[in-house]
Amino acid sequence: MTSKLKRRSFALMTLLFALLFLAVPQMSDAHLLFTTQENYANTALGIIIGDKVTTPLRSNMGGNNGQTITPFINGDGQLRIAITLYTWGQGDILNLYAPGDPSLWTQPENWEPPLDESEISLQNTRDLTIVGKFLYGIDYDEAKVTCMEVKKAAGKETYEDTGLSYTYVPQTPGYEAHGEALFFYGGSLYGLFTEAYKPWEGGAYSLNRLIKLDGNLTKQDELELKGKNIESGTPGAYALVGKKLFVTSLGGVQSYAGALNPESQIEVVDLGTMETTPLVTAQDMNDKDPTFSHMLFAIAAANGKIYVQAVQWGTEKYNIRIYETTEEKLVQKDLTLLKEFTGVGWRAGLVHDPSTKALWAAVGSSLWRYDYNGKSWKEFDKDDLQGDISAFAVLATPEGHGGEPTQPGHKGDSGGGCDAGFGWLALLALLPAATLRRRS
Repeated sequence: MTSKLKRRSFALMTLLFALLFLAVPQMSDAHLLFTTQENYANTALGIIIGDKVTTPLRSNMGGNNGQTITPFINGDGQLRIAITLYTWGQGDILNLYAPGDPSLWTQPENWEPPLDESEISLQNTRDLTIVGKFLYGIDYDEAKVTCMEVKKAAGKETYEDTGLSYTYVPQTPGYEAHGEALFFYGGSLYGLFTEAYKPWEGGAYSLNRLIKLDGNLTKQDELELKGKNIESGTPGAYALVGKKLFVTSLGGVQSYAGALNPESQIEVVDLGTMETTPLVTAQDMNDKDPTFSHMLFAIAAANGKIYVQAVQWGTEKYNIRIYETTEEKLVQKDLTLLKEFTGVGWRAGLVHDPSTKALWAAVGSSLWRYDYNGKSWKEFDKDDLQGDISAFAVLATPEGHGGEPTQPGHKGDSGGGCDAGFGWLALLALLPAATLRRRS
C-alpha cells in the first residue's frame, strides 16, 4: 500500500471512529424529568439535560405527593409522557404530553397545555404500563388495576377507561389491600399488592402478593411473597431483569430513629415458574455490619451490576447508603458500600438510564447522578431543583411494547377485550434482553 493510500485509509478510519463516537450518547445527553412540591397545589415539572436544570416547565399543577411520571411509546411509535396527580378521594388527574423534538424539551411553552388532561378511575396511581393501544394502571387506595384505550379524534388523543378492571381482595381479615406496582412480561401483566393493618398507627403488614393477569384483567396465577410492605412510591422498588423480578420490601411498618426492621429484604421471583427466593435481609446486613439499621428500599440493574439503596430515617437526619453487587454476589449476601449520604429530606429511589450509563438516586431533597463508567457523582440539590423532589423518571429509551397487530375489542365483544394482540406481544419475550427496556 502506498503512503497516499495509507493516509486516505487512516483518514477514513478516523472519520469512522469520530462518527461512532458521536453516535454513542454522552453524559451531556442525559434527560431526567422530575416534579417538585412544597404543598398540595404547587407541583412543578422540570427537566435535567446534562448538567443543566430547567424548571419550572409547568407550575401549580395540583396533586398531592402521589405523582407518577411514565414516558412511553404509543401504538403509533410516538413518544408520550403520562403524569398522574393524586387528588384525595376521587379519580387522579392524568396529564398526557407529546414532548416532540428534544430541542423543544426545555421550553415551557412546549408543555403548556398538555395534549390531554382528564380524570381517570385510579386513585393514588402507583404504576402505569403501556401495551400497544392500551394503558394499564394500578392504584394504592383501592388496590385496583384498570385498562384504558387510546382514542383519537379531531386532532385530540385521550386514554379512556374500557370498563375492565381487577381489584385485589386482602387475604388477611381486617387488613386493607393496596396496589403497589404493575408491569408487562411475556404476554401477561403482573401486579404487586400489599396488605396493611393501621400502618399509620404502628400497625402491621402481612406478606406481599404477586398476581398474574391477562389482558382482560382476569387472574391467571398468584404467588405469596416473602417480604412485607413495598414502598412503591419509591422509583426502583422493584427491578425486572429478564424473567427475574427483584423486589425490595421494608419488613413491615417503616422504622425510624435507627430501629432495625430485621425482615426488610430483597427477594427474586422467577416469572417462568412463579417461585420466589429470599436473597438478603436487613438482619443479614446487620450481622456483617452492626451500624446497618436500614431498610432495603430500592434496587436497579445496570451494566451487569446490581445497585441497592438502603434507607435509615432519623429523628433529625437520614442516613442513606448505596451498595454495589452482582446477581451472583447478592445470592451470597455480599454487597459493597458505594456511597453514604446524611442530610435532611424524605425522598429515596433509584432509576437507571442505559443511554448515558448513569444511575439516578433520590437522596433526601437532592437528586444524584452516578456515572458508573467514570465512577463520578453529580448532585442536583433543592436549590437547583427549586423544591423538594417528588417524582422522577428517565427520559431516554422509553418503555413500550409495540403496536397492536389486530383491532382489539371491549368487554363482551368478540375481539377479546384488552388482551387482543397479547400473543403477538409475548413474542417480544424471545428477543434479546438488550433490545427491550423496563424501568428499574
